[in-house]
Amino acid sequence: MSILQRRLIPNYLTFSRIFAAIVVIIFLSLDSQIVLFEFTFMGQVYIFHTNYVFAGAVFLVGTVTDYLDGSLARRYSWISVVGKIWDPVTDKILVNSTVIMLGYLNVVPIWVSIIFIFRDTIVESYRMSVAQHGIVVPANILGKLKTVFQMVGIIVVFFMLNSGDDSQWEYWVLQNGFMLLAVIFSVVSGSYYIYEISKKINESITPKLIYGKTSKAAVSTKSAVSAKTNKKPVSPKTVPVAKANKKVISTKNTHKTKKSAH
Repeated sequence: MSILQRRLIPNYLTFSRIFAAIVVIIFLSLDSQIVLFEFTFMGQVYIFHTNYVFAGAVFLVGTVTDYLDGSLARRYSWISVVGKIWDPVTDKILVNSTVIMLGYLNVVPIWVSIIFIFRDTIVESYRMSVAQHGIVVPANILGKLKTVFQMVGIIVVFFMLNSGDDSQWEYWVLQNGFMLLAVIFSVVSGSYYIYEISKKINESITPKLIYGKTSKAAVSTKSAVSAKTNKKPVSPKTVPVAKANKKVISTKNTHKTKKSAH
């Protein structure tokens, strides 16, 4: 494998998440009545349906590639512009498409899907709109925790779905706890990103708009003021002195003329 091909490995892993999202959607669209295996634990029967197990396995592989592409790019200096742009995009494609399908199938509450999609849409739109001004807001611990809880919550939902007794609170917490934490961190991290971006806008864009791009009227007004300011005032004594000097010169010339006449 050539050096160029090795440098493209992180990009291959990044785009593989789009393929993983498509496969997850296909598995979720299949019949959920096919049982892969089941077992009993502490009096509870756990049933694992084929489509959910395979969808969860593919989603798990997709989350692993999210770690691998960034790790390889940083370790071997294989960072590229394509990777920087598409890495967060493919993450959103994998997670949001899965969440939409789970909401459509009533596996998770529809309001959970709406919060995830709404948060990501606002934050990413805000980021792209200010990126043209050179404003970059890096990922923080809140956003990373949101992603972790989101991915773990989806995987747990896949493997715990239709297993055990929904009436027991322990089972409910195990199946939905990570997803609820993901919702909380989604709202908190989204609010923090908006706050940070707004603060940087006030610090960098607003001064440029006020002082860097003035209107033509402001420029002409400023030029007129500067012209008036730079104009040297004429001393009131300058004109009389000049006239007096002219009179003295003319008087001297008259005396010279009279002397020459004598």
